[in-house]
Amino acid sequence: PKMLQRIWEYNPLTRTGGDGQIPTAWIPYNTSGWTIHSFSSQEAGGEGPVNGYARTIIDGDPNTFWHSRWSSAGATAPHWIVVDMGTVQPVDGFVFTQRQSLSRNIRRIRVEISSDNVNWTLVKGSPFELTQTAPAQQKNLTEVLNGRYIRLTIASNADVFDGSQFAALAEFTALHP
Repeated sequence: PKMLQRIWEYNPLTRTGGDGQIPTAWIPYNTSGWTIHSFSSQEAGGEGPVNGYARTIIDGDPNTFWHSRWSSAGATAPHWIVVDMGTVQPVDGFVFTQRQSLSRNIRRIRVEISSDNVNWTLVKGSPFELTQTAPAQQKNLTEVLNGRYIRLTIASNADVFDGSQFAALAEFTALHP
C-alpha cells in the first residue's frame, strides 16, 4: 500500500523529528492515446454533432459530454463505459468531471479495473460518491493497481442526482504514481 503518513523525520538544524502528511502528487494520465472499448449506450446525434458520444469522456474537453441514449428507446440503467488505456498501466486514482450544465450528473459510480477485459477487480472504495459540481473531482486510491481497461458503471437510477434513467459525464482520467 501507498504510504500516506510520515513515520518519522529528522531535522538536523533543530535536532528534532516528527510526523505529518507526506506530500504526494497524483498525476493524471494523458488520455490522447486512449480509446473507448465498449459502452452500454450513447446519445448519437441528439446532443449535437459532438456531445452524447462515449468518446467525449476522454477528449480532454470538459465542455463535451457523454449521455446515455434518451432518444429512440431510451436506455435504462445500468449504464457503463469501458475505457482502454492501450497497455497495462499503474493506477492510483481517478478524476471525474460532471457535465457542466449539471444535468443528469452522476451521484455514485462503480469503477473496476482489468488487464484483459475479462477478469475484473472492483476498485477499493468503489462505488465513489461524486458531488453535483462542475469542477473535476479526484478520488485517490490507497494502493496502486495495474490494468489496461477501466469499467465505469452507473448501476441504477438512484446513482443519478435527479433519479432519472439517464446519466451524463464530461471527463474521466486515471491517475498514476
